Amino acid sequence: MDQFRKEAERMIHVCKGCIDKPNDPLARELNSQFQRIEDEAQMGKSPGTIRNRLKTLQRTIKSAANSQVINHSEAASLDKWAEDSIRKMR
Repeated sequence: MDQFRKEAERMIHVCKGCIDKPNDPLARELNSQFQRIEDEAQMGKSPGTIRNRLKTLQRTIKSAANSQVINHSEAASLDKWAEDSIRKMR
C-alpha cells in the first residue's frame, strides 16, 4: 500500500500540471479527489474504499475533460492510471 500511496502522491503533482483552468470548480474537485486517494492510502483504508474513490475520480476526470478543464489526452493518461490502480487493488 505504501507504493500505491507514493504513486498517488506523484499523480497529485501530475494532475496539477495538466489542469488548464485551475480556478474552475471541476479543477478543484479533481485535485481534491487525488488528495483524498493519497490520504486514504496513507490511513490504510481498505482496497474496496480506495477502488470506489478511484471510480469517482474517473468520473471527475471525464467531466473535467468534457468541460475543457483538462485536455483529452492528459485526461486519458490520468484515467488510465486510475484504471490500472483499480486492477491492482483487486
